[in-house]
Order: sequence, then structure tokens, then C-alpha cells
Amino acid sequence: MIAHVTASMTQKGGGIAYAVRDLVAALGPDAELHSLVDGGAALEGASGVEHEVDYRFPIAQSKSLMSALGSSDSRLFHSHGLWSVASIAVPTAAKKIGTPWLISPHGMLDSWALQNSRWKKKLASFLFERNHLSGASCFHALCQEEADAIRAFGMKQAIAVIPNGVNLPEEVPLRGDREVRTLLFLGRLHPKKGLAELLRAWSEVKPAQWKLVIAGWDEGGHEAELRELAKDLPEVCFAGPAFGAEKEELFRTADAFILPSFSEGLPIAVLEAWSWGLPVMMTDDCHLPEGFEAKAAVRLSHDALAAGLAEGLASDLPMMGLRGRKLVAGRFSWERVAGEMGSVYQWVLGEGEKPSCVQ
Repeated sequence: MIAHVTASMTQKGGGIAYAVRDLVAALGPDAELHSLVDGGAALEGASGVEHEVDYRFPIAQSKSLMSALGSSDSRLFHSHGLWSVASIAVPTAAKKIGTPWLISPHGMLDSWALQNSRWKKKLASFLFERNHLSGASCFHALCQEEADAIRAFGMKQAIAVIPNGVNLPEEVPLRGDREVRTLLFLGRLHPKKGLAELLRAWSEVKPAQWKLVIAGWDEGGHEAELRELAKDLPEVCFAGPAFGAEKEELFRTADAFILPSFSEGLPIAVLEAWSWGLPVMMTDDCHLPEGFEAKAAVRLSHDALAAGLAEGLASDLPMMGLRGRKLVAGRFSWERVAGEMGSVYQWVLGEGEKPSCVQ
């Protein structure tokens, strides 16, 4: 049994929660999920052990997880994310029962991410995160850029480079000519996503017969800043959080997807957009160079975002979308990801050869 541990399996957990849910499902009955209840409803399809605690008190949270993991019959802990009580509970429980652990930082050691709330992270690193990181038997990076960031942070352990996966819809809609086409952003509303810069670029380009739909949940009050920037842009719409069928409908009715991010691990939203046959506009910081190589994406630059936006909207969007769907079907299926991850678990436990994805 492999115990997967993360702080939150609600929408609050963002892309990590979705990635963990789908990885555990793909791994099958030998995977067990542990997370905290944080006042929100668990993601649809998430099946695991939720630990009821008073969320105001971090000590109570970590003790709840430590107790559950300490009595688990799991032979390996897989820790997802950093800077949370899971970073305290996993090494404490693992050392108590002699269980190794593996860490997926999910982009949280990238340079931009480390600079965000820098002093809080320095304190957390001193108090508990260094212990969590230094004791790991292996790291899981979503891409080579994340592996390089883990090394830059000083970690010397082995790193398995395995991307996130995506579930492929059986059918995608035929997107013909529409009077007004839709460019979609979907994700949390956070400064690192580059949405303020996108709105300024949109105002400069003023694309005809296009509307911009920004869907996602607000973090730290950033939505108010975005709405102020968009107050004179009637073609910009804020759709709010979208999950399940509502999220699928957004992908189904969009004509293109955009993510002008400053920092990502490997964004599930881009993979989902490709799975729906959508062309993508994104920065190099999304760490999906395969998209550019396959001509399924237009490269955006933070220094020339307006020019990149104009280029993207004028591209052969339907053909780009078809290439994107083909790309995720061949490279980013959860079946393939689970197979590679399973081989890493066996190797860490001394039951298999070193996989080719480990460096």
C-alpha cells in the first residue's frame, strides 16, 4: 500500500488536488489517500481518508495526520505539495515506523514560487520544511525544469521526472465559425497566473469578435484588482469557480485557451484544454515545451504579451487543437503516468530496477 498525503482535497487544493485524485484512481487499490478536511466539499471522485480537525490549530492538524499515518500499513508515503502540515506529519510518522517517503513539490520549489511570501517560506523551511525535504528518498518532478529547480534548492536525492496526466473526453465538439469566439482562462485567480498582464494586453490588442472568459476562484482578493482592470472591457467576463459539468461546458464552448503564467509545475488546465481539442497560448513558465514542438500551442512572452496574444488569435486554431488532443493522448494519459510512477515506487522500495525516468 502507498499512502498519498496532501493538505486539501477540496477546490482549495487547486490543481494539486485534481492531480492527486486522478493519480490515486489510476494506481488502483494499492493507493490510499490521506488529506485534511478544511471546510469544503471533497472533489467529485476523490476517495480517501479525510481527517476531521479544528482547522484553526495547525498542531491539531498535524497530530491527526501523524496518528493516521503512524497506524497505516503503507510501505511508502507519497507527499504532495509543500509548506503545509503534511510536511510535518509525513516525516514524523515515517521516522516513527521506518517508512520511506517520496515528495512531489508540484512546482512549489520554482524560483517564482519561492519568492512569493518569501519570508513565511523561509520560516517554514527552518521550522519543518527542510526536515521534510532532506529526508525524502526520492523526488517527483513534473518536468525537467522542475527537476532543475529542486537541484537548485540544494536537494541531492534521485528525481523521477514524470508529468501529470489527463482524462481524455470521448468526443470533442466541432468548432465552426462563430460570430463571437471565446478565449478561456481557467484556474485560481492569483498574481502568478499573469491575468493582470493579460487584461492590459487585451486592452491594447482589442481583438474583434472575441470575448475573454476568466473562470476560477479568487485567492487573496486578486479578483477585485482584475475586475478594476476590466471595468472598461465589456468583452471580458468573470465566470467564477467552475467544476464538474460546468467546467466541461466551458471547455466545450471555448475556441482557445490561454495561460500567461509566471510559474507552474505542470498545469493540468492546459492538458485538459488540449484534451478538449483546444489550441493553447502559454508561456515557457508552464513547462510544456512539447506543446510548442507539436505546434499545439503559441508561445507567449511576458515582455511582449500583446504581440503574442494577437499572433495566437490569428493562428490556425482548429489544427492546433487537433495536434494538442493527439499530444495528450500519446504522452499524458493517466495509465502511462501511473505505470511510470509504480515503477518508481518499486525501485524506492528495493523491489525493481532503476526506471529510465529517474535521474
